Amino acid sequence: MAGARQLRVDLDDDQYEAVVSAVESGAYASTSEVIVAALSEWQTQRFIDNIGVERLRELWDEGLASGPSVPFDPEEIKRRAREEFEKGR
Repeated sequence: MAGARQLRVDLDDDQYEAVVSAVESGAYASTSEVIVAALSEWQTQRFIDNIGVERLRELWDEGLASGPSVPFDPEEIKRRAREEFEKGR
């Protein structure tokens, strides 16, 4: 991890067991990976909390107002991208 710095963290018994269990289960490669994932989730939640419910409602309304969703067809997207690529050659 580029630019990684070490930090000591004290956990209570339950937290420690949860971290160790996550590694032992194979879900994470190391205890550091568990902590980094937890911090990432925490940062995401803080971001969401800072946006506020009103802003989320505004975004929801914008999405609804943008019209109905269309089915997502990755094969069609790839086909069109290939056509565009071939035109540019």
